[in-house]
Amino acid sequence: TCPYPTSDNKVTLPQFQATYQPLACDDDDLVSCRQAGKPIIRTDFLRMVDLSQGASDLIRILPETEDLITCKFVRTTAKDLTDNYCKNCIDALDHLWIGFLLVGFGLFVAWFVLMSAQAHMIKGGEVGTEFGAI
Repeated sequence: TCPYPTSDNKVTLPQFQATYQPLACDDDDLVSCRQAGKPIIRTDFLRMVDLSQGASDLIRILPETEDLITCKFVRTTAKDLTDNYCKNCIDALDHLWIGFLLVGFGLFVAWFVLMSAQAHMIKGGEVGTEFGAI
């Protein structure tokens, strides 16, 4: 049987070494280790400590690795951009649209005035005589 030094027979991976250290022997002689009341030989204990630390690291990085594989960082970045800046972008585009509209209207009026003046001059008239002298 495997010795369980905790009351609920469970040990978390990060606590494996500290929990089982009292049951680990200082050498690899199983007979002398059992006589000393330490049933886990040194080689096995050190291997299990390495495995528990590796498993703990693996469990820690698995969610981040899955996020990397499934491109969650792209979704997160897009969500951050739209959540934090979308209203500001829409407001800026509204102001930009109004500005373009005013500039376009102003250019249309300037074009109309210039075309009217050009048409009047082609007919031989002077600018301002038909509309009244200023």
